[in-house]
Amino acid sequence: MGDADKAGNFTPDIQIKFMDEAGIDKAVITGAARNLKECKRFNDEAAKWVKEYPERFIGFAHTIPTGGDEALEELDRAVKDLGLSGCKIMSCIDSSSIETSKDSILLDSPEFYPFYKKITELDIHYLFTQHSIHHIHMRFQTFTK
Repeated sequence: MGDADKAGNFTPDIQIKFMDEAGIDKAVITGAARNLKECKRFNDEAAKWVKEYPERFIGFAHTIPTGGDEALEELDRAVKDLGLSGCKIMSCIDSSSIETSKDSILLDSPEFYPFYKKITELDIHYLFTQHSIHHIHMRFQTFTK
């Protein structure tokens, strides 16, 4: 998502500067988190960006799709209370770790059904991506300072 400022913070102004240089009018803010606490932090921060610059940013929530009722409640909060308009998850979901492994849960697994039901009820966009976990963690740390 760009570089941080001198204090190590990644700000909407920095992102907008890069967007303007690239000729991008509007961007979707997505995140990746390893646990529900990080999801809440990301969702709160993304909502601030969207509220401050609604003409420049679209916010997608992040949650743990196999995280049970608490994770689904966070998605509900992010959409209904914070105003985020979609949800992004990573494709490397593991029942014991966020790392991709032989135990990773496939996206068509019944364990995802409550999540799919929730995004259908909320009538939001859904995006899944595949990334290097280390890369995402470093970006998340910069974004949420």
